[in-house]
Amino acid sequence: MRDRTEWEPRGCDRRLSNPFLLSPSQPPMRPIASNNRRGRDRRSNGYISEQKLFHQIPYHLLESELSSLPQKQFSDGEVLIRRGQRNRYLYLLIDGCLKIHLDDSQEDEGILLEPGECVGEMSVIDRGPASATVICDGSATVIQIDASRFWNSFGKSRHIARNMLRILTTRMRTHNEMILAAREQKLLCDHLQSELAHAADLQRNMLPDLSQMAVQDFGLELAGLMKPAAKVGGDLYDAFFMEDNHLCLAMGSVSGKGMPAALFMVQVMSMLRGQMQRPGDIAKRMGILNNLVCQSNKSGMQVSLFVAVIDLQERGFDYCLAGHQPPAVSRNGHAFHFLDAEASPRLGGCEDVDFTIGLGRLEPGDRFFIFTEGAINRQNGNQEPFGETELLYQLDALPRANAAGKSLEEIDHALTLHAAGAQQCEDIAMMAVQALDY
Repeated sequence: MRDRTEWEPRGCDRRLSNPFLLSPSQPPMRPIASNNRRGRDRRSNGYISEQKLFHQIPYHLLESELSSLPQKQFSDGEVLIRRGQRNRYLYLLIDGCLKIHLDDSQEDEGILLEPGECVGEMSVIDRGPASATVICDGSATVIQIDASRFWNSFGKSRHIARNMLRILTTRMRTHNEMILAAREQKLLCDHLQSELAHAADLQRNMLPDLSQMAVQDFGLELAGLMKPAAKVGGDLYDAFFMEDNHLCLAMGSVSGKGMPAALFMVQVMSMLRGQMQRPGDIAKRMGILNNLVCQSNKSGMQVSLFVAVIDLQERGFDYCLAGHQPPAVSRNGHAFHFLDAEASPRLGGCEDVDFTIGLGRLEPGDRFFIFTEGAINRQNGNQEPFGETELLYQLDALPRANAAGKSLEEIDHALTLHAAGAQQCEDIAMMAVQALDY
């Protein structure tokens, strides 16, 4: 056991053995009155040790200079730096969060800055316009350093220069990763857009060219138009010949839009063609079709469908409204009105339901306008729908001498004028049927 005289100093005595803390030539330490303190309380400068810019810089070299710099408060969404504008400040984030946006629209994900990070260093270095926009995310407290003062007070420190270079390098890597991710996303989007364009072409090619169907020999004229809300849609029309000079007209709308609705509608129309070629009345064939749709409908979609089978020789027709909007009808030049018919349920809801069949006859001069709800639901910027009343008014205004295709063009033009540039939210399909005068 050592003699007490050999013990090392303890507690306050140990400080006397460190010449870097207190030299013999220094006068004795005396307490400093609180009213003689200068700058901020040292506890308020605790952020200094967290700043990446000042990593491994002795605290006492920074405290006096940073204590005199202003702290600024920013609220959510407030802009500190705007892209393209000159900025002369370096901001040290001491509380809250900031976000860097490379895009003027601020629709990019942005780079999140947390306490201990800085922003504005590129402007301080080159004094050029800012390359990004910096906004407050929530609320934030920063230390604002003027560029000139930064260079005068800290610019000669190699440690600070190295730390700033490290910060810039890290941020550039993050930017590069974001650019690469955005490029990959764009390539993926371009690929999807290309596939959607091909799908839209395929869907258009599936639609029959009604104007080329050989029905004029039977005194009929047909035209069709389809306008999806997206590139592809869930509204379709079809027309095809059956045995014994019969013609089937069909128009359907899936409860949805886009690719899933389009694929489901194609499936329904394919099954419709198959069923309409089988023997039996329309009610029976619609019942079988509905059961098939229910059995293949895993997504829960439903389909409204109008089907009419016309006897081209006798001009009589049977029709079914399966949850579909009734067609507008004009008899021999008289005013248009909606076909008074009993509605049946939509396809795909539940199996083994009964379908009601209506009977009609086409006389010379009769005109039929078959459409999906997207036409009357077409809205303008004030969210006002086109409506049934306006549709009947526009149909009555059509010249009787119009060809079927011309009539569709004018109704489509009326819808466009009503929308006045508002986005189309629902698919639209329309079909015109005219019985020619003899």
